[in-house]
Amino acid sequence: ADGRKVCFAVICVQYRDDPFVSEVRSATHSLPPGIEKLISEGQELGHATDAFFKERIAAGYGKSTGGTIGALTHGAVDRVEYYAHPTVLALVPFVNAEAYGVDRANPLFRAAA
Repeated sequence: ADGRKVCFAVICVQYRDDPFVSEVRSATHSLPPGIEKLISEGQELGHATDAFFKERIAAGYGKSTGGTIGALTHGAVDRVEYYAHPTVLALVPFVNAEAYGVDRANPLFRAAA
């Protein structure tokens, strides 16, 4: 990224006392230089997004709504969609507990038919 700031989400899931932790990362995207500058000045990402894209907040693209990804994509991808796929993938080991050696008492486990 040549020193550029990027964004991604990390989703971690653990079932109670089972030592297994499923960790999945979302897609990575770059940030515009204007948002990078605001972050380097100490602003949190959401506040920097709102300041940089202030004209998009009314349309629902900002910290409190679609998130940074929503502002960057004009709503083509929103925060919920951005987190949905990595969240589902983080749950895969619990659905397939036998294959992953995860506690089969977890509520997502599906026994082979």
